[in-house]
Amino acid sequence: LTIMRSTKFLGFFYLLLIPFSLFAQKGDEVLVINSRENVFPLKVSIGVLNDLEGEFHISDIVNPKTDNQFLELENNEGLNTEIDLNAKVHWIKFKLENQASGFEEYKLAVAYTDYVSFFIPTQNGNYVETESGDLFSLTERPVKNGFMVFHKFLAPHNEAQIYYVRLESSTKISAQFRKVALKSLVVYSEKGFEERFLLPRFYQAFFYGAILIMVFYNLFIFFSLRSKDYLYYVLYLVGLVIFFSSNAGYVMELLLPEQPRLDLYIRFLSTPFLMFFYLQFSQAYLNTKKLTKLHQVINVLKGVFILSLLLMFPIRQWMIGRTVFIFTAIFSYLFILFVAYKEIRRGYSPAKYFMLANVLLIIGAVLFAMPRIFGNVQNPLTQYGVQLGVLLEVALFSVGLADRINVARRELAEQTLANERLQLEKEREKQKIIEEKAAELEQKVIERTKEVVEQKDEIEKKNKHITDSIRYAERIQNALLGSEEYIMEHFSDGFIFFKPKDIVSGDFYWFGKAQGKKVLIAADCTGHGVPGAFMTMMGNSFLNDIVSEDGVYEPSQILLMLDRKIKESLQGSRNKVQDGMDMSILTVDEESQKILYSGAKNPLCRVRDGEIERIKGSIFAVGGSDYGREKKYEQYEFPIVEGDIYYLFSDGYQDQFGKTGTKFMSKKFRHFLLEISDMKFSEQKETLSQTLDNWMGDAKQTDDILVIGVKV
Repeated sequence: LTIMRSTKFLGFFYLLLIPFSLFAQKGDEVLVINSRENVFPLKVSIGVLNDLEGEFHISDIVNPKTDNQFLELENNEGLNTEIDLNAKVHWIKFKLENQASGFEEYKLAVAYTDYVSFFIPTQNGNYVETESGDLFSLTERPVKNGFMVFHKFLAPHNEAQIYYVRLESSTKISAQFRKVALKSLVVYSEKGFEERFLLPRFYQAFFYGAILIMVFYNLFIFFSLRSKDYLYYVLYLVGLVIFFSSNAGYVMELLLPEQPRLDLYIRFLSTPFLMFFYLQFSQAYLNTKKLTKLHQVINVLKGVFILSLLLMFPIRQWMIGRTVFIFTAIFSYLFILFVAYKEIRRGYSPAKYFMLANVLLIIGAVLFAMPRIFGNVQNPLTQYGVQLGVLLEVALFSVGLADRINVARRELAEQTLANERLQLEKEREKQKIIEEKAAELEQKVIERTKEVVEQKDEIEKKNKHITDSIRYAERIQNALLGSEEYIMEHFSDGFIFFKPKDIVSGDFYWFGKAQGKKVLIAADCTGHGVPGAFMTMMGNSFLNDIVSEDGVYEPSQILLMLDRKIKESLQGSRNKVQDGMDMSILTVDEESQKILYSGAKNPLCRVRDGEIERIKGSIFAVGGSDYGREKKYEQYEFPIVEGDIYYLFSDGYQDQFGKTGTKFMSKKFRHFLLEISDMKFSEQKETLSQTLDNWMGDAKQTDDILVIGVKV
């Protein structure tokens, strides 16, 4: 229709009609219906009235005062500039005389209009109104056809009658195509309607059947070969089916009879989808990555198609988006022909099929457009030119894809053979180099082996010396810690489960007496191994001074004095040391029957009457930094109750990683202590050891482990 507006032939035709219409009102030119024709365009026979606010009623329109306001649709320049395309409503007037034999039914076709009211004259001079439009569902329309809106009417024989049509569009997609709608009005005879819209359905079935067969066939090949070429081809074929079926009205009739607007969206939006995958398939088929610049141009064209889709939806500039699409599509087909030509010149044989397929499609498009441009009478070749071109294109694409696979197989076979020859040459060269280097390396290996053996002997000597030293340190540490039997003689019962990570430990336990009170301590020094062991020796020595020599037995005072001594000892060096220790101190005063407890970060657990209670320690460690805050260690006091069990421990057991890579965790550890608390203390110690071994599996021990359990 856009091209028809610009043809000089129609302009010249209108000029010839001007002398005969000077005395006629616009829209009074009689459209004569005869038996020779079946399709009667109304473009040259209608008058158009601007109804800016949509206020006119049919009674206003048939008024003689209004009659002379109808405008001619077109002049020499094309569409009459006095027609306001932004008017809310346009009224159409045309005069029709049926000179064909008989009294038959005709159909008026209108495109791209939301609401169409058709006013048919009656014998008494009134008008009967029928309503339809793009926003009417298929069931509400007078003619159940999804292609466009139709109104049916009976035209009396040899009688000229005036008809009126009211066109109103409130949505952007229809309002932007008002010019197209004004020039699209056509009257069809029963035979013309049948030939144009009903009989073709029989032939269309073959077309869609052939396309769908190709879709499923190539989809099967895609799943078999996993080649993206076939996937893009299938998506292109699906786009063709959606495009043709929606524009023929089949989508609305079969799938969306109650969604007319969605059907129109599909008509418009399917075109960018179709062309995008056409270009995607073209890139894969022609292997354009080898033609870098041409490949980039095709990427730009794909981007323009996405832009046209966005312009139409969601931006809703439908006319602009469609115009961008049309010009880009024309350029794309011509450009792809050029790319195919380049590939043919390069000797790529599948490109011949691709080029021929596109040429046939373009010929079909030209045949389809000719009667619409020049006004020629349609014939089956022109009416189905595009679909015939598509079928030939699809068939040639399929042949080309098969040839492309054969070419790829030949290239792969040739490349494989060349690679095998190259690989054989490389293997021979490699073997030669290996043989030359073997003798040289053999001598070097002998020399290096001698050096390594000598170094190994030296390392083993040094390692033995270091290990012997650490073993001796272990004996010293064990002597300082004292025996478990001696400590447990001072309690009703108990155990010490002590498992260093290395030979010497950063965890240690201490027992002493002051003023008749028994003091039991579990400590965890910073680090483990030799560094931790040095801290344990320092802590052990300072505890002897504080408790055994100075007679301090209150846990909070012990922690404060030990903190001061450690900081004074370590911070006297040039480099400040932040090391310290976490500690739990339990003092038993049998005379007053009281238990005193204080902790530096480490808690105390007490089991009483089948329940376990966790008593938190202070947030401050012993030694290390105080971060500018005054250290304070809370002291707890509670009576001795027969049967109570107390557990002191470091964080080694609960922080140990297991076979699954997770830690044992403190909550699980407390529940575990509660479970074993009713066992004998020797059994508790054995259960702690076995459970830890099962938990760790092949995992390495990550820290020193100390757990002490006593009954007062």
